Amino acid sequence: MIFEDEFTIEEQVRSGDIAALDTLIQSNLRYITRLASLYAYICKFEDSDEADELIGVANLATRENREAIAGARHPGRYLRAIVRREMQHYCLYRRNGIKITERPEYRAQAPKQISLKAPIGNSEDLVYEDLISDMRSIEDELVEAEKQKRARRSGYLRCPQPDPVGHLAR
Repeated sequence: MIFEDEFTIEEQVRSGDIAALDTLIQSNLRYITRLASLYAYICKFEDSDEADELIGVANLATRENREAIAGARHPGRYLRAIVRREMQHYCLYRRNGIKITERPEYRAQAPKQISLKAPIGNSEDLVYEDLISDMRSIEDELVEAEKQKRARRSGYLRCPQPDPVGHLAR
């Protein structure tokens, strides 16, 4: 599609023309097939059915996001971004490239979430929130002491010198 044609179609899509939106989607089918062949090569799909699956995923994403595309500032760019994102997600997650949900050993290593209002041990008086506030105050004191030490070394906080005028007046 020529740039001027796409610009006029995008103007019509922004004004709410449904036929222009269908034209915009159809004009991007070549982009979708080209991107599908690229991702099929990158993801090392052996079967051409998987490349066709990518095209189907992209077409479904464009149909599901019609309202968002029509409301976008640049509908053509937004459409292509949706297509690219959906193909990437398909290659990574749905095609079992990365099995995130099937790694229970990583979930077991994750730290448990505890409320700051929860008591520490058997004590009802001491909660995690108090411990964190005490640690922050100690950290603040240490940081301030370090700043003063550095300032003394650099000469900004020297010991007060006697007044030369008062010294001579004696």
